Amino acid sequence: MKGFKVAAGVGGIALVGLGLSMAIANPHSEDYEEFAVERITVYLKDNACKEFREEMGDFLSEHCPKIGKTLIDIGRPQLKDAIARRTERHNLIFFSIYETTVSLQTLAPTYEFKTVGVLQSFYLYQAQTIQNP
Repeated sequence: MKGFKVAAGVGGIALVGLGLSMAIANPHSEDYEEFAVERITVYLKDNACKEFREEMGDFLSEHCPKIGKTLIDIGRPQLKDAIARRTERHNLIFFSIYETTVSLQTLAPTYEFKTVGVLQSFYLYQAQTIQNP
């Protein structure tokens, strides 16, 4: 019985330590914005032209990957501002959930990203495109 109490006490201390570590290492919004700019830029470069293929003519469709990547690189500062404005953070003490909605322009689709931040790391768990009416 004494061994059980010791094991329970050590386990309890370890759990409190883990919880405290997670709370201290819960990443901040500024850290998320840096992460999001990198990941969303890559996502847009890989997917934006695919979304526009039907609306574009042959010329634009053919040159979209090169032009689109250049425009996305040029627009990084504006993208960072959009991410800062369009991100909702749910701080759950031990970790945070970030929900970001980005729209490049009125006719373009809207992109939604959901990310969990825990122990100073981020994990993107959902990225989806929503077609605007």
